[in-house]
Amino acid sequence: MAAVLLLLWIAVSISAARGEANQPEHDSAARVAELLKQLELPDSNDNLQRRRDAASQLSEIKPLPTEAISPLAKALDTWDRGGVQIYAGMALADAGARAIPALAAECGQSGRDGEGCQAAIGVLGQIAHSEPAAWPGLIDDFRSGFGAGAASAIGKVGAPVVPLLRQALKSDNPKTRAMAARALFDIGPPAKEAIPDLLPLLNDTAGKDTAMPAQASGEWPSPVVQYEAALALANIDPTRKEPLPILIKLVTNNWMTGGEAIEAIGKMGSSGREAIPALEQLLADESHSPNRSAAVEALAKIEGCSAGPVLARVLKHDKDFHAARVLADLGADCPETIPALVAALGFDHVDSAWELARLGKPGLAALTPALQNPDLDVRKRVVEALSNLALKAQTRSLPDELVRPLMVAMTDKSITIREQAARALQSAGGEPERLAVAELKRERATYAQESTMDRTPRTREQITASIPPDKDHKYPLTIEYLFPIYPSVGVEEPGYLISLHRGRERSDRLVFWKKVGEGIYEQVKVMESPEWDLSEGRFLPPKVFRAKVLVLGEGGSFTEGQQFVDVPENGCNTRCVVDDVFAIRDGDFIPVQVESPEEWYKSRLRPGESTWNSNGNSFSDDRLSFEFYIWAREDAHASPSAGRVTGTYKLVRETKGQPVAMGVIGSFPLSSANTPFAAPSSGGGHPVTKPVRVGAGLFPPSSANTPHAAQSSGVGPVTTWRMVVDTAEREPVVRR
Repeated sequence: MAAVLLLLWIAVSISAARGEANQPEHDSAARVAELLKQLELPDSNDNLQRRRDAASQLSEIKPLPTEAISPLAKALDTWDRGGVQIYAGMALADAGARAIPALAAECGQSGRDGEGCQAAIGVLGQIAHSEPAAWPGLIDDFRSGFGAGAASAIGKVGAPVVPLLRQALKSDNPKTRAMAARALFDIGPPAKEAIPDLLPLLNDTAGKDTAMPAQASGEWPSPVVQYEAALALANIDPTRKEPLPILIKLVTNNWMTGGEAIEAIGKMGSSGREAIPALEQLLADESHSPNRSAAVEALAKIEGCSAGPVLARVLKHDKDFHAARVLADLGADCPETIPALVAALGFDHVDSAWELARLGKPGLAALTPALQNPDLDVRKRVVEALSNLALKAQTRSLPDELVRPLMVAMTDKSITIREQAARALQSAGGEPERLAVAELKRERATYAQESTMDRTPRTREQITASIPPDKDHKYPLTIEYLFPIYPSVGVEEPGYLISLHRGRERSDRLVFWKKVGEGIYEQVKVMESPEWDLSEGRFLPPKVFRAKVLVLGEGGSFTEGQQFVDVPENGCNTRCVVDDVFAIRDGDFIPVQVESPEEWYKSRLRPGESTWNSNGNSFSDDRLSFEFYIWAREDAHASPSAGRVTGTYKLVRETKGQPVAMGVIGSFPLSSANTPFAAPSSGGGHPVTKPVRVGAGLFPPSSANTPHAAQSSGVGPVTTWRMVVDTAEREPVVRR
């Protein structure tokens, strides 16, 4: 399967690259010779880009010179799928029939399991659509380690290639027979004329020696030829029963072939009833077969509502969303459908609320009582399903059976549920719309009231105490860390603290504290991640460092030492880290704007090069440094080859600009809302929090991008803290 996917990727990439190429004027023989010399340089990192450029330029020459065909075919054996291989493949595909001999020979020259063979099969597959001369070469490649890819490529040709495949079914080589059957499987009903040749192979006992090596997920099924023939027959004509006994044997096989066999049985409908015991046994086993979902669908296609008891049992045992979807597909008239889906409303990974909602009136009637469920998660799932159904309706007038449960949801004790229901009804018209608009107005007033900083002094014990569940959260927040910050060496009690509370299905809650008395601390800032964010947590442990700061606009320029803290965040869907840096000064944590080195360096990139955000920042007392990599156009995502950039930052504090009113600068309020989220308060104990949008989204490009007022009284000039690129140096990437 992996080989098939890779060959498909090669074919698609060739097509895309062909679209980008510009056709140059006719190149001289001397120029072609120079490019071929460049293409045939030794395979090394130093030569990689030159070889890419040569392959790219050769691919633009129309028609491709004959002397370039063989070197380009050999270049397919380069481990550079996004560069040399793609450009060479593009050139050879355009050459068409002239390139077939060189491509057909590549599997022999690079070894039948080599990189070049795999790439050559992909290019032959491109040519095969218009050049029948490519078909015999692909059939010959059935014997290679990429036989499945060759079968897939020739199968895409369709009915015209069936006569050749019928001959291949009679080959002395069992791998060729098996892969010919596989190609006929891909062709499907248009290959009906091959049925007489496939039927005898149901008794073919050729086994594992014809197949791919065993994998961790289980042994490749044996005998392979027999199984491939059965799959082909079933896909060509699902009404035939001859392959059914063999397909039943495959049901318990964990290889992909087992899933294909179950799917083929399902296509037989009621004619596949003999397979019911095997399918039910697969579902009754405690094993986690990857084919359980396919078995669920096959049973429903074979038995209809009679499969309901088994599917309900699977849903209860496996908590499987496939079983929920298939039960809903059977319809509300099946006795087990609604009871089983209602019972599954509390399952974390099964959206049974939506499955009930799409059943229409019967399902909505079953969802309404669930809005009284004491489980907060159940009520949230129900109102989400109802809201999605209202959104999909795309009409101002919602049906009564949908309006009624949404009206019930607007009375829930959870503000989250009330708000979601009100938003679904705010354009429904009539009394529901009036009530919904009024409810949304109340929610806005509640959020505004809660969004003030909670200045209640607390001890360490109070700070680290768990934050209990509330009307909007089923689970508590527990302390992840309490990070002390000492203003200087030798001080026994920290002057500042940073606490992080974390919990299931809740936002990370990061709070900055300052000392206001012996063992007593007061909140300075609060940051929260969105609830839809990372299940493993957004904020990482802080790090304190001291650094020199260049001071501008305060009666001249000078440098001074300053203490900082970096609170990193998981970003880019966990693929990078975003640094939130704060200057610790005058009892406050002042955001520092961190310049992006990648953005700063973009003007220095060569054509076709790009960078990507990385985890490359490193802050310490001695050095503020960064590093990132440069990708050439042809580089794979995880393999940058064009270079590595390392450099350093410097810190700048600059005061300038017109006086401003204390409290708001631009789009970002100053006190607690210098952070992405404000800190609402419940009036006692821990704050009850609600995410508040800042600027254009939940998180600004950096949560430390807010200017800071220099004075603590009414008006004053604006002071900004910035960490800017100071030095940068590019060096080559060492290829291993």
